[in-house]
Amino acid sequence: MGGGQKSNLHTEVGVKGSEIALSESENITFSADFAAKLEASTSEVELVVNGYPVAKQEVKSDGSKTTVKFKHRIRESCWVAMRVFPNAHTNPIYITVNDQSILGPMDSIRWCLAGVEQCWKSKQSVYAVDEQADAEAAYELLGKSIRISFSKPKHEIKIEFRG
Repeated sequence: MGGGQKSNLHTEVGVKGSEIALSESENITFSADFAAKLEASTSEVELVVNGYPVAKQEVKSDGSKTTVKFKHRIRESCWVAMRVFPNAHTNPIYITVNDQSILGPMDSIRWCLAGVEQCWKSKQSVYAVDEQADAEAAYELLGKSIRISFSKPKHEIKIEFRG
């Protein structure tokens, strides 16, 4: 995912914090290479902003590679991901607008926490034995940071991940 029209921004998921800083609201083009081999002949790829799908595109799920693109106006700070519900999703890209923190609704925070927990369950076995403790501690720290948000009043909820 990445790329901005007006500012010609580009970022990749998982690289340098996966962050984009905008000085004002603007239209952004998000793209990802997609390939899936599922029972259904097609799949819906969704653009998700703060946990809510805002656009959908149907693609073949025959294992062939397809580039999926969405254009979306980013009006306020948020996190953005793509997903094929309920099978998979990308890691998020964090977008700040005018240096404002990312504020998220509780459902968004719950979705994010569920994603972290599912990611750990599915990837736990691929870590080397000597990496297990560090990996588990990192996932737990991230989960703890997200769970702390549940105890804050809604107007104070901020999602900030810094690498």
